[in-house]
Amino acid sequence: MQLWDRDELEFPFGQWARFENLEKDDDFLLLDPATVRQRYLEVRQAFQEQLKEGFRKHQVDFLPLPTDEPHAAALRSYLALRMR
Repeated sequence: MQLWDRDELEFPFGQWARFENLEKDDDFLLLDPATVRQRYLEVRQAFQEQLKEGFRKHQVDFLPLPTDEPHAAALRSYLALRMR
């Protein structure tokens, strides 16, 4: 299961912003999101496709879950699928 914030999926930012690395202190970029949005979305999509392909090769299920959607319904559907 992979959790995605809606902002990670859509990159809706419109004004200059500070993007911080939550895993390293003092690691950040000041960016105009309009200049990087398309490339960010392409790289994120390629990353997700690589994960899916890797999981598929090893017969591991992949379930992306947006954080703004109810997870219970997604999990129920997934578990029902697994039980078939």
